[in-house]
Amino acid sequence: MIHQCHTWKEPKCKFISHKVAHSWEWMYTNQKNPPSIMQLDCETDGGSKLQELAKFGFYFTEKDGRTCKPEAVKIAQKLMEDGKIEIGHVSWLNLSWGRFQFRVYWWIVDCILWLPYLGKFVHPYLPLVGYILMFTM
Repeated sequence: MIHQCHTWKEPKCKFISHKVAHSWEWMYTNQKNPPSIMQLDCETDGGSKLQELAKFGFYFTEKDGRTCKPEAVKIAQKLMEDGKIEIGHVSWLNLSWGRFQFRVYWWIVDCILWLPYLGKFVHPYLPLVGYILMFTM
């Protein structure tokens, strides 16, 4: 979707506030203004997204895996509102491969966009380059 929004005139893309929707990176910030929707990419380390979310306390079903557990939802909401999602110790040395790639890619993108003339010229193609980098690294 990022590639489509930056490359073509259609679809018409609009900004969605991070208060509404944010990526999993929110958990690695100061955890202010929790989003209503969180997207989890790159951080599954071979497991499922639901397994990864469960590691952070976002597991909302009973042991049968089908029945909703409303109390677990309330606890997770409170943890997000208070900015107390436990993520463990984070350093460049213990990042997952996906998270490492994500950080390196966005660092490279920021450097390229900063360049006069070149930054504006390559801006529409950076998402596509990102996909290629993520799949080939």
